Amino acid sequence: MIDTHITLRNSQRVLAIIGDPIHQVTSPATFGKYFQTHDIDAVMVPLHVGSEDFNRVLAGLRKVKNFSGAVVTIPHKYDAYNLAHKRNPMAQATGTANVLIPIGKDQWSAEMLDGVGLINALEKRSVETAGLRTLIIGAGGAGTAVAVALEQLGRVGSITIWDTDVQRAKALSAKLAQAEVVEPDTSEYQLIVNASPVGMGSDAMPLDAPRFSPATIVCDAIMHPPKTRFLREAEKQGCIIVEGLEMLHGQVAPLVRFLGLQD
Repeated sequence: MIDTHITLRNSQRVLAIIGDPIHQVTSPATFGKYFQTHDIDAVMVPLHVGSEDFNRVLAGLRKVKNFSGAVVTIPHKYDAYNLAHKRNPMAQATGTANVLIPIGKDQWSAEMLDGVGLINALEKRSVETAGLRTLIIGAGGAGTAVAVALEQLGRVGSITIWDTDVQRAKALSAKLAQAEVVEPDTSEYQLIVNASPVGMGSDAMPLDAPRFSPATIVCDAIMHPPKTRFLREAEKQGCIIVEGLEMLHGQVAPLVRFLGLQD
């Protein structure tokens, strides 16, 4: 049985997960289990940090000698990208980052693995994404990562972007080869991903009264609650659903490798 309690040792490498809010994150427990299972001497600590303090907190963490890096969640993914001196392929493609590691003198290396987590979660479910008509709700950091990964790695078909901020949706659409910004009819899509924060800790829905085709795969990046109302509605209508926790689990191994904790 895996011990989910954290035991701190002097030798441990310390990771942070940084967000605002932070109460919803499940990463410390998820990574803790992975570290224990794979005999990795590390611990992840949640830090509640506002945007105005983000850069200053990262500068301070660099001075901690056993600090190995930070996972970054809302609303800091653009700030993490801007802070970085080295931007790895998915960070470069999206203009966002969800993981930072200290390099050189006062420098950071960044990558974005949110979309990779979704790709891995879908592959684990044996879902073939190539050619699927896709709707992505939310054009922020997570939505951008998901859209780029689905286009570049998942080889989906046409992509529709929907966000209450139309200009932000258009900016994301411009990064993609085949995308449009329209108010969607959910019944028309084969793959739908909610990458917005709507539904976090509530029963709010990113779209009103969505209608799904039973053949649609519906995903939600939100992890609290594990099964959002959006997913429950999709499940009632016969859809395959993918929870946010599955997307998190799909990026744990790539994150651990990027952080230099595993080959």
